[in-house]
Amino acid sequence: MSTRAPAGATQISALARVLIGKIKRAASDMEELIDALLLLARESEDQLSSEPVSVNALAAEEIDRARLLYREKPVRISKREEGALVVEASPKVLGMVIGNILRNACMHTDEGEVRVIIGHDHVCIEDSGAGIAEEDMPAVFKPFRRGASRPAGG
Repeated sequence: MSTRAPAGATQISALARVLIGKIKRAASDMEELIDALLLLARESEDQLSSEPVSVNALAAEEIDRARLLYREKPVRISKREEGALVVEASPKVLGMVIGNILRNACMHTDEGEVRVIIGHDHVCIEDSGAGIAEEDMPAVFKPFRRGASRPAGG
């Protein structure tokens, strides 16, 4: 009796791994969105808690999460610290904002690099993806709006 797998089984398992990775990323994104909406709903009843937050440390945590989430994707995430940045904010909300922007950069970069640059007075998250179409720019900061789907890149 043979215990060898059929020839096509390896291809199916590779495909299954890719699909499972995509499902995990989508589930994680949905979970974070729900958490953000619940947090904002709860916090809007009271005033958002505010305390000194190290953006450098918070960005490092979000980078670690993004690296785990996108480990199967050919995207390198780098961090450059040009200074220490501490702001007065809600750590949970700021973490969600940085995490969301970072995940969007990773999601819309097919391959290449996502860079997080932290200065004394700013945070910059940039990627090597295709970017946002000029016609979509006016809607970027409108709630619940998304740009048109882009074929390749991000």
